[in-house]
Parts: sequence; C-alpha cells; structure tokens
Amino acid sequence: MNLGTLENQTLGRSGGSHSANIQIQLRTGDTTFTVSQIGGGHLIFPHPVIIPSHTGEVTLTIDGLELKWSVELLTQSQPSPMVEIAYRNMLQVTERSEPQRVL
Repeated sequence: MNLGTLENQTLGRSGGSHSANIQIQLRTGDTTFTVSQIGGGHLIFPHPVIIPSHTGEVTLTIDGLELKWSVELLTQSQPSPMVEIAYRNMLQVTERSEPQRVL
C-alpha cells in the first residue's frame, strides 16, 4: 500500500487534498486562551500572555476529533507569547459530528 492510498482511506476521500480545521485552546480556571501553536513543550499564543494558574487543560480539535490533556505551566516572570509546559496526562478523546467554531 502506498502513502496516497493510505491517505485516501484515512480521509475517506477518493482524491484531492485536505486542509484540516485545527483549533487549540488552553483553559485555566474560568479563563480560556486561544493558542496559535503547540509543540516542543511550549504553547505559542497570538500575543504575549501571563497565565495566572500553574495547571491547565489543553484542547486540540482536528476536524472534529477533540483531544484533551492536562498540563503544568512552568513559571514565567513576564508576559510572553511562548509558555513552557509539561504534559501531565491525556484526559479525553472525543469525536464530534460538527467541528466547534471558535471566535
């Protein structure tokens, strides 16, 4: 089986390309932050932030598949668009029938 065949089976398509609908959010207490990127032990925000809590929940939604895990936010001394995190554990994987819209 080649990669093209695998992609078509995975995406349920007979051909063409696919742009994923991806949303990332961080929730700490009652506050939800929009995250631009995640990876390498960091959350990257669209603007500098100071996160008031030391723990949070990251939600990554890809084409309706929602993944949630708890994270520990490492100490920051000033506002920054990049916050270092430590992953704690996977909380939940949910498939949504409709992708959630974030404004």
